[in-house]
Amino acid sequence: MAFLKKYTWENYLFFGLLLLNALPLFMSSNFITLDGGAHAYNTNIISQLLFDSKSIYHNYYEFNPEPVPNWFTHILLVVFKSVMPYFLAEKLVVLIYFVLTPLFFRKTILLINPNNRVLSYLIFPFTHFLMLYLGFFNFCYGIMFSFIGIYFWTKNFGEFNLKKWAIMFAICVATYFSHIFPFVVLVMYCMSSLFCSYIKEHGSSFKSLLIKLWSYFLKPLTVFVILLLPILYLLKNYFANRPTHGKEVFLEPMELTKMFYKIKPLQVYDDSELKYTKYIFLWIGLMAVVVGITVLISYLKKRVSFRAEFLKHNFLFLALVLTGLLFLVPDDDGYGGFISLRIVLFIWYFFMFWFAVQNMNRIFQYVLVLGVLALQFPLLMKRSNGIKWTASNFRYIEKIEKLIEPNSTVVQVFSDDGNWLGHHLSNYIGANKPIVVLDNYEASKEYFPLVWKDDYIPNLTIGKTDMFQTCIYWKTNPYNPETKPVDYVVMIGSKIGDECFEKTRELLNKEGEITYSNEKVVLYKIKKQAK
Repeated sequence: MAFLKKYTWENYLFFGLLLLNALPLFMSSNFITLDGGAHAYNTNIISQLLFDSKSIYHNYYEFNPEPVPNWFTHILLVVFKSVMPYFLAEKLVVLIYFVLTPLFFRKTILLINPNNRVLSYLIFPFTHFLMLYLGFFNFCYGIMFSFIGIYFWTKNFGEFNLKKWAIMFAICVATYFSHIFPFVVLVMYCMSSLFCSYIKEHGSSFKSLLIKLWSYFLKPLTVFVILLLPILYLLKNYFANRPTHGKEVFLEPMELTKMFYKIKPLQVYDDSELKYTKYIFLWIGLMAVVVGITVLISYLKKRVSFRAEFLKHNFLFLALVLTGLLFLVPDDDGYGGFISLRIVLFIWYFFMFWFAVQNMNRIFQYVLVLGVLALQFPLLMKRSNGIKWTASNFRYIEKIEKLIEPNSTVVQVFSDDGNWLGHHLSNYIGANKPIVVLDNYEASKEYFPLVWKDDYIPNLTIGKTDMFQTCIYWKTNPYNPETKPVDYVVMIGSKIGDECFEKTRELLNKEGEITYSNEKVVLYKIKKQAK
């Protein structure tokens, strides 16, 4: 037990809070998110495309020929699912995010200011945000890898050798293939911190800056850019293949401002959560004013040199840069949404980095952190209740998979306005056996691992009715002379009196028969057509 002696009580406190912060993940047997069903389904498809040459999925899907982001957690889920049930594999993926993200935030803080161990706890509320509960796992891993990259770069710049450059390249690759935005932010940090370090070490005079310019700034910057060239090439191609002109949606400046001070990314299930996020903003904001004044006074009285602490303020500089971008870029570019929320989240991340590395009185640190954690606690309770609620909706469709024959095709009809997280619930039907669910948004977006084989998909119909004769959508190819009826239709929710809902139900009662129903879900088996 000697290895335990090197840990202090504070280390155990941190790891205890780390586990407590991840506790909502275990409030239900399944961690159900908006995109969770799509991840479960596509994980199964990827596995079968790789390891079963006779799988029906070869007729409908192929791997995306373009090396796009959004790959990393899919690969991880395929690996984990090969040795454990999917629901455990998914929890393990999210648990890794919950552990490593705060851990590398803490390691960075201790690297820059070892006296601020307690301030590393400030990251905990910011690990639970909307995109996590939407199931944007690749974005979460992009954040995690960017934090790992920030730590590794901060620890090693000025001492990079071939091995360390290779490790940094691997971190950048993992970040890019998780999500583009965290990769761009990581590159911004590396470049700006390199400049800050150069100023800190050699800014005593203009002559010194000129003499050291190549060796301590331009040379490592050039090596870094050359290192990134393969990824930057992929990035260029990604945007070149997805022109956004005319598709952008911009938000009003006031709405963007509210996003920041309400810490909108932390709102997940309902508006009542904003009460606590605004309190967190007010509490951190008040403490930041005190710290900012203290730091400024120390500089004016020349207790500390501003140049000596220049690197610490790089985090604040990046937060300000991202704030400027927040008002310049669209919230949706036609291919990806929630852009403004992602920027606001990283503004707060860099603000927390800046805040946590400033010199503070120990008692002040404890007061600050206790206030933040106390305000986070009701939010954690709401997360736990929300996870239980989404899992209860999953149970309504859980039995359907057993009733659907392998190699069947399934159409989803979603009419549940009370469950905005349930749009991809039908994808869980294909999570464990070969079932072609014709609602696979990931394969339609072309920035995920899989794409539809559009030219080979038949004209899929409900009985003799094709998609264009209905008011609902499913994946089909109406231009293919091969016509094939689907095997099942799953109706989730109901809209009694709605014209489209009533028309669809009439069609299904004519062309199919109910094989299973409960208060939320009806499964129709489509009748075989006489030849």
